[in-house]
Amino acid sequence: MRDAFGGAVEPTAPTIFGAENSGYESEEAAQTVYVLSERLGARDREARIELRQDEAGRLVMLAYTSLELLVECCGEAQPWVAVRLSDVSRVQNDSGAETVLWDIPLPTEIRRAGSPVEGSES
Repeated sequence: MRDAFGGAVEPTAPTIFGAENSGYESEEAAQTVYVLSERLGARDREARIELRQDEAGRLVMLAYTSLELLVECCGEAQPWVAVRLSDVSRVQNDSGAETVLWDIPLPTEIRRAGSPVEGSES
């Protein structure tokens, strides 16, 4: 199997543990994911999801299971929004993304440059 950027990906086993075994401090934290967004201006009322194009030309939404992983994979300057896990499909549909890719590291040359940004929660 290959990821969106042509790298090999190992198939994963189905989840067999509940949130109580995940290492999260609360169920709420376990239900939050982080999605790449466009920069928000002071007058913006809604976040715009940042879509990327994969090697097949599909528009994809990139989501991360932790903020630490997002920063590691995308850099400190990447804007993001916190989304409830249960809302990911709705956000995907509303944004026009064909699929969601999880925890994908972006090559350094296509990461956002600049100073760290703060995300927002939806």
